[in-house]
Parts: sequence; C-alpha cells; structure tokens
Amino acid sequence: MQGATFITSIQSASTQNLKQAYVLMTKTSMTKMISSKFLETTDFIQRKKKFDHYQHFIDKEVELVDYTREELPFEVIAVFAKRYDISLSSIDTQQGLHEFGDLILNKAVQSYRSMNKKFTGTTFEDVVHHFFKKMFEEIGKKYKEGSEEEKEELEKAFESFIADLPEHQKEKLKKELNVSELSQQMINRILATNGTVVLFSALVNTMGFSFYMGATSLLASGASLLGLTLPFAAYTSMTSLIAVLANPLFFLGVIAVSGLYFTKQRTKMTEMMCFLAVMQLFFSQDGKEETSSFDDIKQKWQSKYSHYQYLVQEIKEIATEKAKTTNLIDRYSENKSTFEEKVANVKKSIAQQHVNISNDLQTMRLEKLAEHEMLVTIVHQLQDIERDIDFKSKKIIGGQGVIEKMKASVLNSKNAVVVKERERKRKKLYSDMANLIVRKDVPLFDVESKLISDLKDRNIENQRKLNDMIDKIQHLKEQRKQLTKRYPLLENERKEMLKKYPGIDKVIHRVEDKHVLYS
Repeated sequence: MQGATFITSIQSASTQNLKQAYVLMTKTSMTKMISSKFLETTDFIQRKKKFDHYQHFIDKEVELVDYTREELPFEVIAVFAKRYDISLSSIDTQQGLHEFGDLILNKAVQSYRSMNKKFTGTTFEDVVHHFFKKMFEEIGKKYKEGSEEEKEELEKAFESFIADLPEHQKEKLKKELNVSELSQQMINRILATNGTVVLFSALVNTMGFSFYMGATSLLASGASLLGLTLPFAAYTSMTSLIAVLANPLFFLGVIAVSGLYFTKQRTKMTEMMCFLAVMQLFFSQDGKEETSSFDDIKQKWQSKYSHYQYLVQEIKEIATEKAKTTNLIDRYSENKSTFEEKVANVKKSIAQQHVNISNDLQTMRLEKLAEHEMLVTIVHQLQDIERDIDFKSKKIIGGQGVIEKMKASVLNSKNAVVVKERERKRKKLYSDMANLIVRKDVPLFDVESKLISDLKDRNIENQRKLNDMIDKIQHLKEQRKQLTKRYPLLENERKEMLKKYPGIDKVIHRVEDKHVLYS
C-alpha cells in the first residue's frame, strides 16, 4: 500500500524537508518564480554577481516556518488535505491515516496527468516510472554534450549506485544489460551507445519500485548535464529531486511542455507544488532525525479537533446567551416603560392635589390663614397683592379732551398689565402656600396632605424600581456588546480552522470497530 509508505516518509522526513514541502505548498507562486528569473536576468544584464533570487526566497520562507519537528508532519498532512480537498476526519486511526495517504497519491496522479497530457497511467507507480524516465531521458540527451568531467561524474554515480546492490540483483542486472561486468568502462559504453534510458529500464526491471527510492542521487549527478543550479544543495538530506524540479528553469520548461498557461496559474501552480511536495517527501526517508509516530499525528489532530469543538460550543453558547440577553433587555425595557408611566401618573396626581389645595386656599379668608404662624409671611404678601390688584383694577376716566382720554387709556393699559402680573404672582403664592402646608405639616387639608405623602412614598418606590431596571438594561446591553464583539472572532477562527483542516467538523464515533460519521 503506497499510502502507508508515503505517510511513513512524512513521519521520517527531516525537519528541513518538511519545511521545504510546507513552503512549496503554501508560499510559492508562479509570479514569484517569474519575478525571480526577471531579477536574475537583470543581474546578468548589469553584470552583477550571479545570485539565485528564487533560492533566496525559498530559504527565507523556510526559515520563517516556526512549527517544531513534532508539529510539522501533521501540519504538512493538513496542507495536503486543504490543497487536495481531502477530509482529515479518519486520520485518528492507523488505517485511516494510511488510506488518507492513498488519497493524496491518487490526487498526485491526477495532477501529473493534467500536467502531462501524454501520460495515461493510473497509479502512483505509473507516475513515478514515467516521471523518472522523463528525467533520465533529459539527462541522456545532454550526456553526449557534456564535458568529460560531467560524463565521468554520471558514470561514477551509476557505478556507485550499482555497487551497493545485493549480489543477486547485480547478476540480474547483468542479464538485463547482457553484459559480463558492471564496471565504469562498461557503464560508459552503455551510456555512449544507448543513453540513460536503457540503463534506467534495466535497473527498474531489476529492482522494481525500490529503484526509485534511491534514484535521487543519480538525478542529482545528472542535474549539471541539464544546466540546472541545485537550489537546495545546501541541505544534506534528500533534496536532489526537489532541487531539480523546483528550479525555475525546469519549472518553466514543464509549463511549456505541459501546456500550462498563465491564465490558469493558480490552479496549475497548486497542482505542481503539491505534486513536487509529494515526490520530495515520498523519497525522503533519510532517518537522520527522530521519526514521528502515529500517536504524535493523532494527538495533534485530536488537539485541533478538541479546540474546534471548543469553538463550536463557545459560539453556540454565545448565540444562546446573546438571545437570552436580548430577551431580558426587551422584558426589562417593557418593565421600565411601565414604571416610567407609573412615576409620571403619580407625579400628575401629586400635582393635581397641589392644585386642588391651592384653589381651595383662594376661597379662604386671609385673616383665617394668618392664624397659622408658618403662613403669616405669605399671607402678608397676598394682602399687599390684593390691595395692588384692587387699586390697579380701578379704571381711570380721562377729561373731555382727546389727549386726556389717550393718557387715561395708556394708564389703564399699564394697570391691566400690572394686574395680570399680580394675579400670576398671587397664584404662585397660593401654590407656595399649598406646598408649605403639605411640607411643614400645617394643620390644614390633612386628608389631602396625607394623600400627597402616600403618593410621594409610592413614587419613591416606583423610581427605585425604575432606576433598577435602567441599571439592569445598561448592564445587559454592555454584556450583549461584549458577546457581539467576541462572536465574530470565534466564528472567524472556526472558519479558518475548517479551511485549514478539512473534515474537522466531522465526528468519528466507533461502534465495534465500525466507523460512523456524524456531521
């Protein structure tokens, strides 16, 4: 099962390889590649020192990846899931994780088919064979044009590769090539006569799929024949394959061959980068660092899933709490309106009682009211006003002449204004007297004063309840404001997790080793 092999490759890949694969799928773009080549061309025209701008970009992005070695395998798997739109819901079992690996390889096959219209294979093994064969064909084409040193380098690489084979495979290879020995001279003769394809085919027939697991060193040796710089050569882990593939010159060559056009760059770039990442990781079992276990990946997935469930629960609780808060605000607002109405009505009743007392006071003799010491001052003011009103109310009759009559008319008008003003003041003084009677407990209008006192007590309680409603409403509105502010933050985080980790919204429930998927 190639999926299991692929997952094992990811688990055993070096930190550097995992970071490179992560960067390939998340940071690279055709625009960046083209701009890098443009800068290199500009440097060449200006005769500047040769500088690999694309490699510099990759190096910087790799440095910026801040996931730890323990986190990287899961995060790389998650990127594959996102790019290929594959659910992660079943990777919490070993079998589910391996089946996930098969799905990735199937997607890689589809990507390769879309990039190579002449490719008709259906399996990942078909892809690998076709891909490596094309690479060795390219090396073979350049072999005859290479320098003697370059040829010798490739010959030594083949010789070294073959020397490490078990004896039974060496014997089988001799039969495949129909030769008696596997020396550098013999390899030189085979390459010079038949090119690399014959040797490639013989090795594949001899070793089967395992040939590809070690063939990357041969590609690295042949890279110079293609005239390619190795951007990842600084790393000691298995980087030769991706070094050749990720080089902008090779990439643009593939575009030309495959018919990829800039108008489709985003989709095609994603397919290309994911395919390159698959190829890099599949052949990167270098074993130089501690291998991640299935439990490590499972733990990371369950941690992400638990956090997602926390977000879902928090969002639900916020929505519920917000609805409850809104209902309480509406209910308290109704109560607030009721108490506002009660306060207003009681105030009207109190005001009316004051008016009634004031009106009744105006029917009483001032001398009688003066018997109450607290009212004496107001009574004297009222007596003065009454005299003014009596005096000013008397009309002045002018003489016989027009001027005298006009003077009289003017004086009468002035007096009428004064009378109006005195009447208003008299009314106010009676109102003040009514307030004084109620406030100072003057033994007049006892029934009315008691009623006003009761009404005031009632309104104090109404106002207290009203203020309590206002405080509660204000508190609830602030609470709802905080909930409203927090909701989109959590919802955005949930959506981002859903995009980053496809299938995280699914729940696997196990019953007697059977998986039942709930959404």
